[in-house]
Amino acid sequence: MERVEAVDCETRIDARSGRPVGEAPVEPPPTPGLLKRVASYAKAELSLLVHGPVADEEFERRKRACESCRGLVQHPDDPIGFCGLCGCGTRKRAALSVKITMPDAECPLSRWSAKAAVAPYGRRSGQIR
Repeated sequence: MERVEAVDCETRIDARSGRPVGEAPVEPPPTPGLLKRVASYAKAELSLLVHGPVADEEFERRKRACESCRGLVQHPDDPIGFCGLCGCGTRKRAALSVKITMPDAECPLSRWSAKAAVAPYGRRSGQIR
């Protein structure tokens, strides 16, 4: 997955326009090509199958990072929302409540990564809060 320079993640994205709320349009980071997105998705899904979901602490850390990011797109189909910067769209498996449980999933802004994401005993204990 391509890395992008640090970006201010304090601004919310309007779900209808895809633009930051209250600001002029900004250029999003480049979306990885189709093959890179497919490979990244397969790696993330496989890590979930092999290792199980991330530990509760890692889940909460990733959730906080996403909730405060300008790329967050609020959506009625997911309690957290969707990332508007990664190029995954709004399919069920792209929902942040699913994506942030995947040990090898990564944030397109490098706010969280696959490092130390595997739960010590493989499974998260709780539900999405």
